[in-house]
Amino acid sequence: MTSASVDLTGPARDTRRAYGPTLSALRDAVARSAELWRHVDKPDALAPGLTWTAAETAAHVIGDIRDYTQALTRHANGYMTHANRPTESPSALSAKVNARHLEEVPERNLHRLADMLEVATDAYLNAAVAA
Repeated sequence: MTSASVDLTGPARDTRRAYGPTLSALRDAVARSAELWRHVDKPDALAPGLTWTAAETAAHVIGDIRDYTQALTRHANGYMTHANRPTESPSALSAKVNARHLEEVPERNLHRLADMLEVATDAYLNAAVAA
């Protein structure tokens, strides 16, 4: 049996090529989101299809970005995985993480949340550049 040759550098090359445009797209998406959040006149309105309000959804997004920043920073410093992985189902674990985000980001003023989104994203982008 013979094996086919595989270009192992292709995926890495594609990743390097997409890196700058991806970070730029994130910056642009965050700028648009922050601007949108600053113009929501009913932060307590339920987000379509969710049980969270617009402000709670914004707080969750900030919690996610903070988690991603922490994970990226840990990975860059050699931390690969948890020694004792959670035993819950992915859905139960996700629910816990979502609840934690709402506790860790208690702010519900969308103007302040927009500012927090920009700060959290800057921290993520700095971690991405340093990784």
